[in-house]
Order: sequence, then structure tokens, then C-alpha cells
Amino acid sequence: MEKEIKYLIILLTYISISIAADGKIGGVTYFNYTNAEEKSAFIFQRQYFSYGVNVSDDVSFKVIFDVGPTNKGDVVYLNNDGGFENISEDTRLIAFLKKAQLDWKSPLGKMSFGMIGMNTYNVQEKNWGYRFIEKSVVDYYGFSATADLGIGISRSLMDNLNASMVIVNGEGFKKPQGDDKYHKIALNATFGEMNLSKNDGYNAGIVYSTEQTENDPTNMIGVFGGFAGGALLIILYHGGQKVIVGGVAAGFAVGVVDSFVNGFLLASQNDAALNALSPDLAANLAGGAVIGGMVVVALLMGIVVAWTYALMRPRYGAGPKTAVFAALQLWCVITLIFAAMTLTGLFTWSYFVLGSLVSAGELLLAAYVAGYVYSEE
Repeated sequence: MEKEIKYLIILLTYISISIAADGKIGGVTYFNYTNAEEKSAFIFQRQYFSYGVNVSDDVSFKVIFDVGPTNKGDVVYLNNDGGFENISEDTRLIAFLKKAQLDWKSPLGKMSFGMIGMNTYNVQEKNWGYRFIEKSVVDYYGFSATADLGIGISRSLMDNLNASMVIVNGEGFKKPQGDDKYHKIALNATFGEMNLSKNDGYNAGIVYSTEQTENDPTNMIGVFGGFAGGALLIILYHGGQKVIVGGVAAGFAVGVVDSFVNGFLLASQNDAALNALSPDLAANLAGGAVIGGMVVVALLMGIVVAWTYALMRPRYGAGPKTAVFAALQLWCVITLIFAAMTLTGLFTWSYFVLGSLVSAGELLLAAYVAGYVYSEE
């Protein structure tokens, strides 16, 4: 039996070495120089050492070690006489297991297990793209850990619309073993290009996380967006002036309908919802500046709808079907943001349902008008 176990260990070791030989080793170092009145020094801000391997067409694995300063403040040394001396800043570097993630491309989507990257952070980090200067806002202010121990799933719901969910311990990668019975659940929905640090394009999305504690739950909600390369020019000029003309026509139609629906039919419900957030908020938002801003928003929304229709038209063809698809994509993003705001208690669920139905009708109208006006040679 002992001999069989020895052969098994040798076989597994051989398989591991064979798989490792096909892997990819990498690393990134952030090296700074600080020159201030109280301090002048070269600093290792961060080092990442990574190894990744594709075990098969559907299974991959990646390990990342994170080496950085302790950030523990000052170090106090005790001398032989029992006194304190050599008080200095703690500049020691320590290593953490940042990621040990197994990915499986399942029929349901990409499943992730182990120390996985957090979906509240990864797209925004790529939008920022200047980690060598400073961390992204989410990371810098500690809104979310960049990795945690748990499981996750991500998949594409339709063209350019991706969603993901993770369930993790909630303590982050520096303290991955949960010391309580609660877990963090995080959701992400992103429309557009997922990696703006490498590819041109644009995106917009929402992240939401919640974690129960002994008292009240800790909730986080954020919205983000970005563009890279010529994406802004693409938005304005794809298909020539017809996108802008179709967008303006769509925005005008939405503005007229929205003024009638929200300004007359649902005026009392809107006022009640706004005043519940802050007294007299509805009256304060009835000024000319706010109304003018809403007109601009309606026109911009119409242009985005027209542009989305123009991008989808070569694949799905011209006509109402493509207009519905374009409206549905934008409606999903808006509704997810609206739902996250409702989860935080800003609005009631009845108001959420009503607002979602109204926005669906407005976007369908905008897409139909944009599709009717837009044409290609």
C-alpha cells in the first residue's frame, strides 16, 4: 500500500510539473520616488507575482502574490535598559496571497472558486488604467476589497451586457478566513466594453454589495462609466449625422411623453417620492435650471439609443425588432441602477415598478423613432 501511494505521489507530481510547464509567469512592480521636506526615498509601492495555466479549454487557474508595505504606522524598539528607542516608520514589506482562482466555463457561465477577484472593483480598475499613478477610487478609499475567499459566477446576458455575482467571506484577501457567520454578496452589471485599459470603446455599469453584521447590514452601491480611444467620436459620428438626427428626434419624443406622464399623470406619486427623501424637494426640482437639465438628458439619451440601434442594425437588421433589442439593453442598465437605489431605501418598491414600466415605454418609443429616422446607404 505504501508503495502504491508513493507511485501515486510521483504520478501527481509529474502531472503537476507537466501542467506547470505550459503556464505563464508574470509580474508587475510599482516603484516610486518621494521627495518631500520630511522624507526623500525610493519606495516599492507594490509588487505582484503571478502564475496562470490553462488546464483545459474550459478550466484555468491563476495565482497572484501581493508584496507591499505593512502600513502599520511606527515601530517602537525596546532597548536593553527597558527604555524605548529607534522610533521609526514601519517600512517592512510583507507578502499576501492575493488570488488563487480556479475558473470553469460552465453552461451557466464562468464559475470562479477560491481567492477570487471582486466584481465591485475589477471593471472600474480597468476603466481607470493608471494604477502606476494611484489606485482606483474604490480601492483607494476602501469601499471594497480587491479579492476575497468565496465563489462567483459571471456571464454575458446579451450583446455588450454582462452580469456577475460573488458570495465571499467579506474580510478581504489579507484576512480571508471568516471569523463570523456572515457573508458578503456583490452584484455587477456592465454594459459595453469590459476592458478599456486594452480596448477602445465605452461602458457604463452598476455595482451593489451587502453584508449582514451583528447589527445593521453594510451596503454599498456605485455607478461607473468610461470611454477609451475614439469611443466618444464613434458615439457622435457612427453612421454620420443620421445618428445625431435620429437621436435628437428620439430625445424630443421622449421629452414630450415624459413631461406628460411624469408632469401630469404621475405628478402626485413623483412629488410624494421626492418629498419622502427631503421636504420640499419636489418644489426645489421644479426650477428652470433643473427642467433645462432634464431636456439635455433626454436628448443625450435619444442619441445613445440611436447609436445603439445603429450598432445592432447590421446584425439584427432594420426594423422594430432591432429597436426593441436596443431599448431592452438600455432599460436593463437603467432598471438595475433604479433597483439598487430602491434596495437602499431611497424609493418604495411600488414606485420602482411604476418607474420601470414608464422607462420601458419611453425607451421603446425612443428606439422606434430613432430606427424610423436612421437609415444607411
